[in-house]
Amino acid sequence: MALHGSAPLRQTSLGEFLRSFRGRAVERGIKGPCEIINVLARAAWDLPLPLPWREETSSNGSIYFWNEVAGTAMWQHPLMEVFLSALESMVELVRESTSITDVVVALAAHLKLGLCVLNCEIGQERLQKPSSAWEQPRLDSPLPLLLRCIPARIPI
Repeated sequence: MALHGSAPLRQTSLGEFLRSFRGRAVERGIKGPCEIINVLARAAWDLPLPLPWREETSSNGSIYFWNEVAGTAMWQHPLMEVFLSALESMVELVRESTSITDVVVALAAHLKLGLCVLNCEIGQERLQKPSSAWEQPRLDSPLPLLLRCIPARIPI
């Protein structure tokens, strides 16, 4: 099975996911306060994988992601690009905003848009495979999750 994406993930804990997320942010040149990166990484960790993706473990203990509908696997989290794009937006918003509420609302909208795009792609994959039953994906707002993850004070 050919796996796409970066290097294998060895994340069995939130701490390992945070290190992986920070590393990917650095690779993309995203610089921002550590608290912002940690908040978004925590929110990303807590979000469920979008259907039809599921997390699997390889024979050597590395985490990979399997898409049942497309029959493909990849090392990178299926939403990693959405998370990193949201991080870029959040860092920019924090620099420009005076209200953390503005940042959270804008970030929630950004994540919702990213999830809508992903759900649209998943819907297209399912429509191309007539043998599978397509169900309307459920898209819950990430705003309550983000509000729980935001610390009392984020230095701006």
